[in-house]
Order: sequence, then C-alpha cells, then structure tokens
Amino acid sequence: MQDEEIAELIAEVGRLLRARLLAKRAGGAGTWSPAFPLLLKVTAEPGISTSELSRRLGLAKSRVSVLARELEARGLLRREPHPEDRRVARLFPTPLARRRLEAWRRAYRATISAEVRRLSPEDAEGLLRGLRALRSVLRQDRT
Repeated sequence: MQDEEIAELIAEVGRLLRARLLAKRAGGAGTWSPAFPLLLKVTAEPGISTSELSRRLGLAKSRVSVLARELEARGLLRREPHPEDRRVARLFPTPLARRRLEAWRRAYRATISAEVRRLSPEDAEGLLRGLRALRSVLRQDRT
C-alpha cells in the first residue's frame, strides 16, 4: 500500500540522515542522544515544565526527568523552580546547548543539501512539492 511505503520511507530517510550526521560527527556538535528531541523542545520553549514537556513529547514523566538530568549533567540544560509553585521544575537551555544545536542544524542542512544535489532536478522538485503538501496537511491538524 502506498501510504505504508511512504511512512517507511520517511522513517528510513530520517535514520539514514542521522547516520550520515553521526559519521561526520555533526560538525563537532557531539553525538546523537535520545535526549536530543527534548533539548530541541526546551530550546524552542524555554521555561517549559517537565510535565508539559512529557505531554508534548509523549514520554513518561520519569523518562523526561532522566533525560533532563542527563542534559543537565552535560551542561546543556538548567532547571529552575517555578516562581509560583516550587514543586514544578522549569527547564532552560544553556548557551552551550544553543551552540551545539546550531552546529547540528548547520550540519543537518549541509547533509541534506549535499544529498538533494545528487538527485535530478525533476526528482528534487518532486520531493519538494511532496514535502510541502505533506507539511500543509500536517499543519491543518495542529489546531
């Protein structure tokens, strides 16, 4: 079925791109970690609580706490108590985290650009059209 193949291809392309990045050491950005999506979300929403982060990432609160401790130990995240409820931890990226994420983004964009340039112009245009259409559909569901 076409939609099953699309789903498998999207997942496989993601894995292959991560493998390319790891092989290149991502421009000195460090190695991939399961905590990377958490760091991306905290950087996009500084001050997010661990509970909200758990909900948004679809992870158990205990898993978010473990990953946050890992990032904190590596100097990539800092925790602050919420000013109105000290039981709630708010998470913030450190300057080191911002530098590492920017290095990852640069390496990711360079990797994708290099691979897309290997496609024919027609295939590259078709890929772009398809991705734009998929993004449009996904954004409609974000209400």
